[in-house]
Amino acid sequence: MALFVVLLKIEIIQRSKKSEHDPNVDMQLWYFNGGFIVNKRPGFVLDVVGAKCQTGTRIVQYHKHKHDEPSRGQEWEYNYEDNSFYLKFNRNFVLDVSGTNIIHLWDKHGGKNQQFILQKWDDDSAVIENAEMNIIDNFKFSPKLSQNFLEILDDDEYYDVNIEVGDNPHVKTFHAQTVILSYRSHYLRRKLSTNKKNNDGTLSRIELPNILPEIFEIILKYIYGRRLSLKEHDASNIIKLLVAANELGLQELVIHIQSFLMENNSNWMEQNFDLICRTSFENDSFLDLQKYCNCVISKISNEPDKIFKSQNFTSIPKNRLISVIQDDNLQMDEYLVWEYVLKWGIAQNSAELPSNKGESKSRIPRNINSSGIDSNIITYQHSETISKWVNGLELEITDKLKLPYEFKLLFLKGSNEILGGYNPITWKSAYRYSNTKDSFIFSFNNNRSENYIVDNRHTIDNRSYYGPSFGNGDLILWGLDINTLSTN
Repeated sequence: MALFVVLLKIEIIQRSKKSEHDPNVDMQLWYFNGGFIVNKRPGFVLDVVGAKCQTGTRIVQYHKHKHDEPSRGQEWEYNYEDNSFYLKFNRNFVLDVSGTNIIHLWDKHGGKNQQFILQKWDDDSAVIENAEMNIIDNFKFSPKLSQNFLEILDDDEYYDVNIEVGDNPHVKTFHAQTVILSYRSHYLRRKLSTNKKNNDGTLSRIELPNILPEIFEIILKYIYGRRLSLKEHDASNIIKLLVAANELGLQELVIHIQSFLMENNSNWMEQNFDLICRTSFENDSFLDLQKYCNCVISKISNEPDKIFKSQNFTSIPKNRLISVIQDDNLQMDEYLVWEYVLKWGIAQNSAELPSNKGESKSRIPRNINSSGIDSNIITYQHSETISKWVNGLELEITDKLKLPYEFKLLFLKGSNEILGGYNPITWKSAYRYSNTKDSFIFSFNNNRSENYIVDNRHTIDNRSYYGPSFGNGDLILWGLDINTLSTN
């Protein structure tokens, strides 16, 4: 029973960093997992004893609570402004080294014994080190060391990799050191493993077309000097930093940026709600932003302004807009909803409308030529005449661009005669008698629309044993064989 208690809850103490060859080194390796600081070897997490949020509470290694159980005392965030680990539900309390080797929960006051480094160990885990301890040994860690790393970044002599950042034509090349990039970003490590330096002295080369050069420059300085003050950047750039940090596999930075946005830019997030939502759901790493968006969406029926008054409202996907306006609980005047829908619809089709009204007027011809008929045989006058015959000479065609019929005519080779006809009934005999008085045949002579012959007597006649026939025996189809033709 005593052995079980020891395994279940282990007090956390501060010790010198073990060698990577030490079999017990895994006990010092940790990683973030959804806000939990998880130990690599036993799978336990850092836990506040009894979840008591008070000065001097001991920190222990404990089983991770299930999702349906309280876990407030086990959720942490890493503040990159001062390298401190603090409780997610009460940021006034941070990890603190009490005395020489015991870690406690203590009121935050900025002491160096409260500052830690989540030093990347490999792709799965990291070492949590006190900021007073050097990465490699037990010498004091000072701001001078951070400055020295930044000076290495600016050195034009000892770099061994070129990083081309941005998309054409806005591409900028950065110089860096392979060893530092590999240990600070597992994404860059994979990139470098496939772009190793050649024996001929050619430098390694990495392309990052999806990141803006000015954003990468900020992150590169963070990689080298562990310095990043988000307060110096506007919210739109912070979003770009978040996306870039995620692409580079800097998960600890992803968590910190999300927390900073929600704590310090709530008004901006409301005004740019759609941008936040689209960004958050593009990747599963943005869990905190996803929770924020889901919370807002769940309240959208009572607070539609957060969606409709967003600066990015017109980029809302169609299905999301429909779901909002179809909600029976939507508390908004219908005319306002309609105005927003019109605004959204116009934005979706804005590319098809010229922005300059003067250009639009110049593209519309002053006089529209109504004589343009897509035919080498007949003219508009021919078409108008035939259309009147079809309608018993009663049709007055006022729109010369919209003739109501399509004509297929015969042109006699070697002459200027055009032949045609109109049949309002079916083109088959179907073994029954049928005829019509509304059909007619016609002929235009010498290509002139006013020189014609039209006849509506006996024009179409179907019999059970022949037909159709045209005219008074002028053209007859006989029998069951379509090739049997009789003419007079």
